[in-house]
Amino acid sequence: MKTLYLLRHGQAIVKIPFTDLKDFDRTLTFQGKEEVEKTAKFIEENVPLPIKILCSSAKRTKETCHIIESKFSPQNYETVYHDSFYHASQQEYLEEIKKTENNYDNLLLIGHNPTLTQFLFSLTKKEDQNWSILSTFHTMPTAGLGILKFHITKWENIIFNLGLLINIIDPHKLQ
Repeated sequence: MKTLYLLRHGQAIVKIPFTDLKDFDRTLTFQGKEEVEKTAKFIEENVPLPIKILCSSAKRTKETCHIIESKFSPQNYETVYHDSFYHASQQEYLEEIKKTENNYDNLLLIGHNPTLTQFLFSLTKKEDQNWSILSTFHTMPTAGLGILKFHITKWENIIFNLGLLINIIDPHKLQ
């Protein structure tokens, strides 16, 4: 059994027109950091270790990742940053996941909308009893965490429409 956690970065500062700030370089807002702290606490209390982290190399996803990493001992996680995740397609996410070492049963992918939400929908088995959760769900909230389980022993066997949706964690609803 493998578990995939899909995490959207926290709320980022708004891009100001006519400035040199690139979207790639936007940072988290104070509220965004608070959102991620809540999700990080949930992860710390509920996610088994060790865990592998695949993360976009955009500034806001890296900041999100650093907050998550602060909850773990260094020997309990490995992080790999991907420039390609900034504009990745669902297929590109899937291909990177397939390369994950099988000694990791838990994998956290930190990325961007709209692809992350679309990826969650595509991975979820349509016959899943929790599919109804998605019927009222339009987009992954900032610092939101989707949790999917797969009845596979090797990450290379992950495919679309195979995951069992366990939950979608909204940090705005956490204490």
